[in-house]
Amino acid sequence: MKMSIPSYNKSKKLIGRGGYGEIYYNINNPNTVYKLSHNCMNGDLNKEYNMLLKAYNTYIKYTKNKKNLRNRIHILKPSNWKQFNGNCLFKMSRIFSLSDDEFVWHPYLGGEEGFKDVLYKTDLHIRGRQIGLETISKYISLKRITRDSGILIGIVHYGAKLDAFDTELAFGIVKNYNGVKNLQLFLIDFDKVSNWDELEEDQLIENMISSLEDVPYYPGPNSKYFSNFKSGYLSVAGYYGYEKLALKVLNSMYTD
Repeated sequence: MKMSIPSYNKSKKLIGRGGYGEIYYNINNPNTVYKLSHNCMNGDLNKEYNMLLKAYNTYIKYTKNKKNLRNRIHILKPSNWKQFNGNCLFKMSRIFSLSDDEFVWHPYLGGEEGFKDVLYKTDLHIRGRQIGLETISKYISLKRITRDSGILIGIVHYGAKLDAFDTELAFGIVKNYNGVKNLQLFLIDFDKVSNWDELEEDQLIENMISSLEDVPYYPGPNSKYFSNFKSGYLSVAGYYGYEKLALKVLNSMYTD
């Protein structure tokens, strides 16, 4: 029996769209999202699945004995990979925003003071809602979340040994099987991520820097929260034995 592309009828709700795929959920199962590619032959979604799974396994190992940290940061586990008729998809838990907004919230921890929240949505793309420090501070300590953001991407950079290129931060809630809600910081979108051993050293460092500064998800050196971010980032890098490399990355941010 051939599997067809899921149709977007009244039970399907599209909440994300990018250059090669879409994200949607079924209103009868709103806690799960599906990421679908209409062009599986280019390998982007398969790569994302593998990179995300590697990052998830590293996150689970690092936070094994750190219950409080695991409750604050998260990497989604991909599952149920399927390929059919030149298309492919996988599923993962859905990140709920902290309001009635159905779109994912992206925290701009490195944004300017007074940044106004805005929904990034065009005819071709649905990226979610970009939220500033004022909104974030209503839910969590800015010192805490900026340090946690350093820990989170540090796990990916130095534990999973991935460059985290073009990944995105998200902020919200995943509902577990017991219905319990945890407010967490997430790292998502691994389709352009590469393993360390796939890149020359200069390109690796450039990609790692880019993952921190191209979009203001993380505080930069001129931010009053940079010390919090740096503390979390270096704590993870030191744990894995890469503090010198991490300092090189941090000291190269916004130097051009």
